[in-house]
Amino acid sequence: LFSNNNFNIIGLDSNSKNKLSDHLWDKKNLILFGSEDKGIKKNLLFNCTKKISIKTTNNIESLNVAQACSITLYDLRTRSKYF
Repeated sequence: LFSNNNFNIIGLDSNSKNKLSDHLWDKKNLILFGSEDKGIKKNLLFNCTKKISIKTTNNIESLNVAQACSITLYDLRTRSKYF
C-alpha cells in the first residue's frame, strides 16, 4: 500500500552498511523501527526499499527503540529539504 503510493520504506537495521548520516531523505518516508531485542521482523525488513543503521561506538551494539527513533527523526527534520 505505501510503496504503491511512492513512499520509501526505510528500515532501521543495525547490520546495514548504509549509514543514517549518509541517507538522502525523500519527500515520502515510512520509517520502521524494530523491537530492542529482535529488531524488525524479517518479512517487514524484506519489503524495505532501504535499510539504514545509526553509527555507534565500538562498545555499543545497539540503541533502544526510543533513542533510535529520536535520532532518526532529528536527522530527518534537520537534513531533509522537505521541511
